[in-house]
Amino acid sequence: MTVPTDNDLVTRARAGDRSAQKELVTRWQESVYQMAWRVLGNDSAAEDVRQIVFLRMIERPERLPRSASFASWIRKCTINEAITYLRRRKIRWTSELPMNQTGDSISPVEQAEENEEVHRLRDVLQTLPPEERAILTLRFDEDLSFPEIAEILNRPATTIK
Repeated sequence: MTVPTDNDLVTRARAGDRSAQKELVTRWQESVYQMAWRVLGNDSAAEDVRQIVFLRMIERPERLPRSASFASWIRKCTINEAITYLRRRKIRWTSELPMNQTGDSISPVEQAEENEEVHRLRDVLQTLPPEERAILTLRFDEDLSFPEIAEILNRPATTIK
């Protein structure tokens, strides 16, 4: 038996197939969480955004993309929800690191230096407006091109660089 693609699952989910919706959630829940965390810098806020994104997908399956890629659509939903979350709640980044982000093979000194750099970077990122933080997340963490970022944020590509 072949594994259904995301597009196959989206087609079924749009028709109300709960098992297809569940499979999309299972496949994408960690990616959505990680993306939200990179924008929000807070575990509970990232979890909230993940729940909002999937709840909206399940409540309104007709909003799932017909022809666009599901990956682009879910990224767009996640980033937009994270920006909205930041605006409404004015959360602060914490010192929490997302799961699976640190390696076990570096020395304690290297780990301390890395943590110090991470904290400095977080302090700088926290001063940026949510949209600019999202751009950096999409560019460097998700490795998206400027045109892809522009599409997700509904902005001209020339304003992204």
